[in-house]
Amino acid sequence: MIDSNTLISGMVFRGNEHDFLFHGKDGNVELITSEDVIDEVKRVIRIKFPEYIDQVDIFIKSAGIKIIERKIYQKNIDKYNIVRDKKDRHLLAAAYKQCDILVSGDKDLLVLEEYKGIKIVRTRKILNMLNI
Repeated sequence: MIDSNTLISGMVFRGNEHDFLFHGKDGNVELITSEDVIDEVKRVIRIKFPEYIDQVDIFIKSAGIKIIERKIYQKNIDKYNIVRDKKDRHLLAAAYKQCDILVSGDKDLLVLEEYKGIKIVRTRKILNMLNI
């Protein structure tokens, strides 16, 4: 599962996030995100990096990112009140039973380290785990 901060950084900047996202394109990992993340990515890109807005959908498709539809996880969001920031609860709801790892730079998620079998890690750690 990819959080919005990881996806935005990977699209806009060269570095760990960019490298990680392109390993999904190569088929080394399955990249998954939520419909809420895509909405947030588009909102942030439109405001902070408007020159990239036309490339968001192209990037997501070329990186082979699977998007979990909101209707699949929406009714379960409130079950994840362990996450301090309500805006981030959808990530665990969407990841549950679909993902082994949540890649994020968000401290409200990282502090958990793991939840219901989902490891929560920074991009550098997932790259190390994958020996990349």
